[in-house]
Amino acid sequence: MNRINFLAVCAALAGCAVAHSSEPAAEIGLPEVQFALPNPAVVSRPPPAEARAQLETCLAAGGGLIEVDRVNNNDTTAHGSVTAFASSPGGILGVASADGVVKFWTLEGMVSSASHSLFSYGPELPAAPGTDLAFDGDELFLADVGGLVTKWYVDGRSRIVGGTSPGIAIVAVAVDHPRGRIAHAEDVVGGRIMLRGVGEDTTVLGPLETQAYEVSDLAFFDDGRLVIGGKNVAGAALLEVRDSADPARVVAAYAHAWAGFTEGPAVTLVSELAVRPGHVAVATNAYAVFLDEAMNVTATSERLPLLSSRSIELTEHGLFAFVANVVDEHVEISVFDTANAHQLQSVRALAGDSSIVSLRTDDANDLLFAAYENGVIVALSCAAAPQL
Repeated sequence: MNRINFLAVCAALAGCAVAHSSEPAAEIGLPEVQFALPNPAVVSRPPPAEARAQLETCLAAGGGLIEVDRVNNNDTTAHGSVTAFASSPGGILGVASADGVVKFWTLEGMVSSASHSLFSYGPELPAAPGTDLAFDGDELFLADVGGLVTKWYVDGRSRIVGGTSPGIAIVAVAVDHPRGRIAHAEDVVGGRIMLRGVGEDTTVLGPLETQAYEVSDLAFFDDGRLVIGGKNVAGAALLEVRDSADPARVVAAYAHAWAGFTEGPAVTLVSELAVRPGHVAVATNAYAVFLDEAMNVTATSERLPLLSSRSIELTEHGLFAFVANVVDEHVEISVFDTANAHQLQSVRALAGDSSIVSLRTDDANDLLFAAYENGVIVALSCAAAPQL
């Protein structure tokens, strides 16, 4: 079986003193804006077969996910639970753990004769545990429970780039690479969503007014439109798309609460969202929902087990989605066709019954990574269906 060689380098997460206001965040008012529920739309036309990524081509032909390698983030030092995970376009993985350490795992490529994975570590120094990670090239933005966003480099250098409310966790961070900016949201009413230039332009915008009562995830389209995911004050799953040039302007929105989930704490919260050109995929605590860029629903899965769909990821052209799920108390990865929300297959018990923190794809190497809470990181590829 082919394996992947990983090179691991720990980022030295040293606590940094930073001068920022100790005043509490202002309460964010919810504007009186009503959004009509969108009508179903025609599914985006898929790319021609010759333009599809190998992973998509394999899945479309009936192939199945197989494990090709794994590493354990706790193999030499007990860092505790994985709290956040991300992968870069260049094949670098970032893993944040409960003790505040981030490790960079470098994917060296497919090696046919390797008998084991290769690991080497740099210094390990603790800081506030991470809540979300986002790569900008091979540079990693870390959101943490202490209220800071820090930019980390693979060589261990870092600088603080954001943070407005000391002691209030940053729950989500997203990178708009072409425009050199990030967005982040806090664990407060309305999310206190901020956009910050992190290149030559250091303009700060926000907090953005939003219909979201709680913000759980952020993502950017390639053209700079920001997607906000969470729930509204009525407890319905909510998505908002913001204009790239004027992020205060909502250009599309979606809100929906399913029958049976209107009483008590909302379980239709957007757990995570994924975007690709022409596609948006959303994991809620009850369903996986697939939409186009205008927030028109193209397909909705059958009801998933309650409180189970924590992470979702799309393939390169948005044709398939991977959803972390729990079925009969077993953790599994489900593969969905985004055109019709049909579940094609599932892979179970790759790391015991530890919860999956994040699913992320590596388009360059046609891989899917599953980061488990217990520290195990599994790399999966697609194997062609056997010929009869």
